[in-house]
Amino acid sequence: MRNSECGMRNDRGVTLMELLAVLLILGLLVGVSGLALGALRSPRVAKSVRALEAARTKAIRTGNAALV
Repeated sequence: MRNSECGMRNDRGVTLMELLAVLLILGLLVGVSGLALGALRSPRVAKSVRALEAARTKAIRTGNAALV
C-alpha cells in the first residue's frame, strides 16, 4: 500500500507561508542590526560630526563662513 492510499501524507519541503515567515524574520534582523551598527560610530567621527554641525549652525546664524 502506498502512503496516499492509507491516508498518510508525505510532507517534504516547506510551504510558501513558512518561507515568507522566515524571510520576514531575516529582514527584521537585518534592519535592526543595520540600525544598531549605524549608531556605533566611533567617538572620533561623532566628535567631528558635532563640530561640523555646530560650524554649519554658526555660519547660517551669522551669515559668514565658518572654519572647522
